[in-house]
Amino acid sequence: MPNTGIKLIVVGLLLFSPAKSVYAQNRDILQVDADVISLSQQVKLLQSSVNQNNTVLKELVGKIANQVNNVAASLQKLGQAINSLTTHGNNTAGEVHLQLTNLSNHVNELQNGLSAIQAQIGSVSEQITASKTTVEPLPGPEDLMRGAAVDALAGNYDLAVGGYMEFLSKYPGSPRAADAHFGLAEAYFNQKKYAQAIAEFDLFLQKYPQNDKTVSALYKKAVAQAGENELQQATDTCNQVIKSYPNTVEAANARLKIREIRASERYPPTQTRSTQKTRPTDTDAARPARLQQ
Repeated sequence: MPNTGIKLIVVGLLLFSPAKSVYAQNRDILQVDADVISLSQQVKLLQSSVNQNNTVLKELVGKIANQVNNVAASLQKLGQAINSLTTHGNNTAGEVHLQLTNLSNHVNELQNGLSAIQAQIGSVSEQITASKTTVEPLPGPEDLMRGAAVDALAGNYDLAVGGYMEFLSKYPGSPRAADAHFGLAEAYFNQKKYAQAIAEFDLFLQKYPQNDKTVSALYKKAVAQAGENELQQATDTCNQVIKSYPNTVEAANARLKIREIRASERYPPTQTRSTQKTRPTDTDAARPARLQQ
């Protein structure tokens, strides 16, 4: 309330008879006005923080609502007291009554604002409850495949293995099952878990012999066999690649792999090519004697 309005109320109430009663009423009005200002500040604070803490806000709204109701009751009592005043203070009493009416309207606005805030808090509570109780949809087949492929590209092969295996367990008859089998075998291959990779490549080749990735699976199976030191099996698989897919990159790589395998068999790691050349032979030992003859 403006200061001029308060002064008018004070002057008017001093004209009432008896003086003690008017002074008491004026003090009550000033207290009510202070309470209304305080409540207005609290409502503004409440409106700015309505979405921060739902539980605390509910308690705060309840307390403010009680205070607003108390102020409204005090205004009603003051209005009754002023109406009971007679004698020569009728004009001043009318002014004070107008001020009380304005205060009462302000309190009504506060009550309406609190009701709106309470409704907003209730709506937020319902949304929070709904978000907690709503069941998130389970990942579909494409989601599982996409996640496993991303993990494989990122080098997270354990996660990729888990993703492909989950896909195959849930969607064994899916058109993407071939890709999942091949991806699983490749994940093992890249981890150098060659025994598991060979088993998965065999399964893929058995189930999907006409797949576009068959030649790649066959060649990588040969590499995995060589990694397991199954050199003869690796050579046979390479020959199968060359025979079945002669004009492919995998066939060219298979020929190189066979040469590599043969070189490793001829010169094992414990015996290098240089040591083979420097080792004396029976022919070398006999050569000086023949030259002397």
